[in-house]
Amino acid sequence: MRKIICFLLVSLLSMHLMAVKKIDGIWYDLSGDTAIVYNPKHLNPNYYPGEEPYIGDVVIPSEVISDDKVYTVTTLGSTCFNGKKLHSVELPNTIRWMHSDSYYGSGIEYLEIPAYIKIKKNNGNSFYAMSNLKTAFIYCTFDNMVLSGSNLRFALLGDCKSIKENCFTSQKMQKIVLFENIPPVTSCVQYGEYDPNAAFGGIENARYYYNNVTLYIPQGSLQNYLRHPTWGQFLHIEEID
Repeated sequence: MRKIICFLLVSLLSMHLMAVKKIDGIWYDLSGDTAIVYNPKHLNPNYYPGEEPYIGDVVIPSEVISDDKVYTVTTLGSTCFNGKKLHSVELPNTIRWMHSDSYYGSGIEYLEIPAYIKIKKNNGNSFYAMSNLKTAFIYCTFDNMVLSGSNLRFALLGDCKSIKENCFTSQKMQKIVLFENIPPVTSCVQYGEYDPNAAFGGIENARYYYNNVTLYIPQGSLQNYLRHPTWGQFLHIEEID
């Protein structure tokens, strides 16, 4: 029985390896008629010892061809853009899905996620450990947002359902734009008390945001924001159309 199980596991792994291919410098997991942008380190943690799969400026095509078959690139896989040497990523309009951690640990400076992209799996990491990120436009619906890049200066959040603790930690932040709703802050609760400063990593860092960052909000929502225990502490709040 053990031999049969081992044989089946090896067979399944071999089939998966056959589906993962590198085409024009980009790794994909091919299935049916679609392609998922892939991080080859998932095959083996030591697959790229001391190296990174993607370096510099990366352009993802809308289609790829393998063995005379055309695959549409539709999904960004888990941690597919992880790597400090990655400078920029250009996405095709065929992308419809992404994992919440697709950009985890990425070195890019500019991030834009269109509204038509949906989150395939939300593991809470989202845009974490992106130390080079300066500007983020995230129009899609997102739960448990984390934008913890230390160089972040501008953030636009479209339909953000909730913001996790330590979401904003950059003391270079200048502007935050919030659309469509008032995102609740998933806070650290200590001794049964709500911490309104948790989104900024605590009171010391929160003071920088409350005093120096301009918060842009939808027209007609000012009073709702002013009543909020976190957003209401911003000294600079402006309504926009």
